[in-house]
Amino acid sequence: MRHSEEKVTQIVRNLSQERELPWNSFQVAYRNDYQDYQVLLNNNYRCELREKLIDVYLDNGDPDIKMEIEFRLAHPIELEDWERDDLDLPAAGDDKKDIAVDDSANYDF
Repeated sequence: MRHSEEKVTQIVRNLSQERELPWNSFQVAYRNDYQDYQVLLNNNYRCELREKLIDVYLDNGDPDIKMEIEFRLAHPIELEDWERDDLDLPAAGDDKKDIAVDDSANYDF
């Protein structure tokens, strides 16, 4: 890991504010197996930024690389419930009622 997670968080925060994206909270975790930074946005969305992408952006501020990072921040992937379980985040739609299952039902398949 060439750059600290705090440094990447600062980059993500600055670019999000510059583009006026709706993200308030940022969590960055470096994943050594993938050599990337996983960015959690508002505890509901995620995007991955390759370590090399951050390196090139910080080394020479290439506008194309900046645009790539901004695009990834503007189009994140919504977390699924199983991903939330791994991260100890509150589940989406916690206010919804659980589905009732009738275990006594006798089904003929």
